[in-house]
Order: sequence, then structure tokens, then C-alpha cells
Amino acid sequence: MVALYLLPELQSTLIWSREGMSQQEYWRLISGHFLHSNGYHLLMNLGGVWLMLGLFQPYFHTKKLLLFSLGCLLLISIGIYLWVPATYYYVGLSALLHSWFTYGAVKEWQTGQKMGLLMLIGVIAKVAWENTMGASTELASLIDANVAVEAHLLGVISALLLLLPSTMKAKFKRSSA
Repeated sequence: MVALYLLPELQSTLIWSREGMSQQEYWRLISGHFLHSNGYHLLMNLGGVWLMLGLFQPYFHTKKLLLFSLGCLLLISIGIYLWVPATYYYVGLSALLHSWFTYGAVKEWQTGQKMGLLMLIGVIAKVAWENTMGASTELASLIDANVAVEAHLLGVISALLLLLPSTMKAKFKRSSA
């Protein structure tokens, strides 16, 4: 992410762009998430990565995390394309960070940690609030871009969708034992 920030000439080729998607430039489904509007945006997202890895490290195994992240990035990007037609450009990792937080909260809850359920309720409440009341104008000013609150919601939804099969499988195993 830092390298991409330091090479701004690549931004037009890699940014999530509605026009680019329409021209079958499908790499943008992934690459746009690793670009940032400015240094503050990059630092906040790097801080979010550090926080998620610190909070949920026991559940973040490299291969599983990479596959989960790829699935979420694709679902988020397709969701923006299909359901947020006013978005022409998108950058940032915050939607994936919302997916990671949701993943970690669900895993905590599945291991019997009540805090996991509270974290899950918290992230759902947060995205519901910002999608109803709007994003912080101070944050938008700081990152010099609109806060993509719909992408945050899609991050939570994509995580829940990808976690559903394993959650159902675990529940089925418990009920049949």
C-alpha cells in the first residue's frame, strides 16, 4: 500500500473505476482497495490493519485470511458496482477492514467469547448509523474524499456471507453430535 501511495502515476490504472469495470478492467475489483486518497487515509488504513491483526491474530491464518480477503474484496467491489451507482471511483481498505472486524468478532463469538457478539453488534450498529446519518464530515475533510459508508456496509455483509457456510456446518455438527 505504501509503495502504491509513493507511485501516484499508477493510480489511474489501478483505481476502482466504474468506467474501467465497464471496459472489463477487472483487476480494479481488487487493486482499488490498496490505493488511498492521501497520506492520512493511508495511515488510518495501516493503523486499522495493525489493530485487526493485533485483536484477531489467533483467527488470522495466512492462507485462510488471503482467501477470505479476496472473496470479500470481490464481493465489496461487485456490490459497489451493482448497488451504489453514484460511486464512480473508490479507493481505500476500510471496507475490507470492516470485513476483518466482522470475521474476528464472529470467530470470537463462536469460541464462546461473549465479547465477540458485542463486537458484532457494535460493527453492525456502526455501519447502520453511518448509512442512516451519514459519514463524519471531519473524516471526509481529513482524507480529502467522501467516506464510502456503503462500502463499509458491504464489507460487513460480505464477511457474513462468506462465514455463513462454515457457521452452518459447525452448527450442524453440534446439533447432530
